[in-house]
Amino acid sequence: MPLRPALATDVPAIHAVLRANESERSLLQRNQRDLRANWREFWVESAPCGGIRAVGALRWNAPRLAEIFSVAVLPQFQGLGLGRGVVGHLLHQAKQLLDAEIWLSTTKPDYFARFGFYKISCWELPLRTLAGKLPGVFRQPWPLWWRTCVTPFTFMKCGVLAQRRMAEPAAPQPWPLPARALQPAA
Repeated sequence: MPLRPALATDVPAIHAVLRANESERSLLQRNQRDLRANWREFWVESAPCGGIRAVGALRWNAPRLAEIFSVAVLPQFQGLGLGRGVVGHLLHQAKQLLDAEIWLSTTKPDYFARFGFYKISCWELPLRTLAGKLPGVFRQPWPLWWRTCVTPFTFMKCGVLAQRRMAEPAAPQPWPLPARALQPAA
C-alpha cells in the first residue's frame, strides 16, 4: 500500500505503532497530546484490511533543512520493506518540495547509509535545531529520559540531496513552509 498523509483520526494508531517499538533506543516515544499537535508531520502506511502498519515523520527545521524522525513499523510486519518504503517516501517528499538537506539521528547508521545518508557531527546542524530536540526527550514517559540521554546517537545527512543542492542552487522558497504544503494535492 502507498503511504498517505496522516489524519487527525490516525493519532491513536500512530501512538500504538510507536509504543510497539518502545524498546528501540533511538525512537523517541511521543505521547498522544504531542501527536495530536503534530499529526500533520506524519505519513502512514495502511494495511489492505485497514489499520496502520508503519509510520514516519518529516519536519522542516529551516528553509532547506528537514528531519526524518519517528520511523517505525509494527513488529509483526518488520522485515517486509515497510520501513524502507517510509524512508524512501519521506526523502522523495523533501526532494520534491524544496530540494532540502535531510538529517536524522539514529542508533542504526548502517541501515540509513543504504539511502545515501552519511555520518556528520551534531555540531554541523544549527544550534536551534539541536535545542529543538530536547523538549521531545522530556515529553517521553520519565523512565525513558535517562535511556535517551545515554544512548550514543549517530547524526546523519542525506548525501544525494546535499550534493545536488551544492551543484545547482534552487530558487529561494517562502518560509515558513505552510503545513498544507506537506500534504499531496488531492
